[in-house]
Amino acid sequence: MSLNNLAILLKQQRRLDEAEAMHRRALAMRETLFGPSHVDVASSLHGLAIVHYMQGRFDAAEVMHRRALAMREELLGPSHVDIALSLNNLANVLYDQRRFDEAEP
Repeated sequence: MSLNNLAILLKQQRRLDEAEAMHRRALAMRETLFGPSHVDVASSLHGLAIVHYMQGRFDAAEVMHRRALAMREELLGPSHVDIALSLNNLANVLYDQRRFDEAEP
């Protein structure tokens, strides 16, 4: 089982500290293997952002979502489904911080 899949499983079990650690390991490995700008790195950032969101760490979640979104826009183009996913999750973070104007498209 990959580190990313294990992190997702831990997240589903609400073992958030363990999920965060696993996502961080996966992110570090992917950055080492693929460099700092790769779709798999963006995926790891996205997973880590979701864990931060679930932990109530909205500032950290926002930073990770913005990094993942920027990387995905650069690598995948504006019409890719992962862009919509990143935008939706970033909007949720902003909404929960009552930053409604920023959460709108």
